[in-house]
Amino acid sequence: MTESQSTLIAKAIERCLLHIAKDSGYLTDAGSSVHRGWFAHAIQSRSATFPLIAIQPDTQSVEKASGTGREFRIADSFRLVVATDDVAHPADLLKDCMRDVRRALALNWEAEITSIPGVRAPDIGTAEFALSADSPHTLAAMPVGITFTEKHEA
Repeated sequence: MTESQSTLIAKAIERCLLHIAKDSGYLTDAGSSVHRGWFAHAIQSRSATFPLIAIQPDTQSVEKASGTGREFRIADSFRLVVATDDVAHPADLLKDCMRDVRRALALNWEAEITSIPGVRAPDIGTAEFALSADSPHTLAAMPVGITFTEKHEA
């Protein structure tokens, strides 16, 4: 394996979200600006357009899954942050983006994780909305948890 399961999962989430486009039946075109990493870095990048979606790592819990100590149950949590520069109706746009994110994960998840063994369906949490204190952007953030088994062999 050349990448950790966590990285492969983040890439699968990214591929799911890239489907978000009005031409594909979504409410927004947020899929045209999906970034893995922190939203503050994505906003500063030259390729960022709005609304943008950042797939930020959030938490990762580990629980031993075998007596040998070679298997672990991992609960990997990502925080999907949507940022917009819309000042006319930012709450409407953010709620539309959150719906699109949920829809993209619901419709595309199984196809995107076929090569990652032991990954379960995402657990989507409560979306929170805020105005960024240090920028003109409005934000929505939603946790997405993924569980999988990590196996280590000699």
